[in-house]
Amino acid sequence: MLSMRRIPVLRTPLPARPSPEPRDAGVDWDAVRLPAYLGDRVLARLGDDCGAVIRDPYAHLLYWLIKPGTADDWSFSDEAQVRILGKGSCVVVPPVDCDRSAVVYWARPIVNGRILTSSWPLYAAVRTVIRAGVAQ
Repeated sequence: MLSMRRIPVLRTPLPARPSPEPRDAGVDWDAVRLPAYLGDRVLARLGDDCGAVIRDPYAHLLYWLIKPGTADDWSFSDEAQVRILGKGSCVVVPPVDCDRSAVVYWARPIVNGRILTSSWPLYAAVRTVIRAGVAQ
């Protein structure tokens, strides 16, 4: 179980047990949403360069949390289904220690207080995975 004292202080705290809760993007973080078929490859490619990642198994989506505004100029084809969720968007966030659920859970947990993924390595990994998919 993860310790709450290691989680950085956020203006919008992460949910406590028992249920996931919606949280506004664009405050403490923006979210990068990928379909699972791409997201799983990005997750593997990032390895230890990855912060916490949310998985929605029902919708087959993965969400990376990044510093607000750092993906504002990213551009991907509509077919890739990559979405940047900032102000005006909402993400359902699991409780801190939820690593399995039918709703949403942490596919990559919060470790040593690390929630955010650095945007540049994430961008590079997404571009590489999309290009590899096109080349197949």
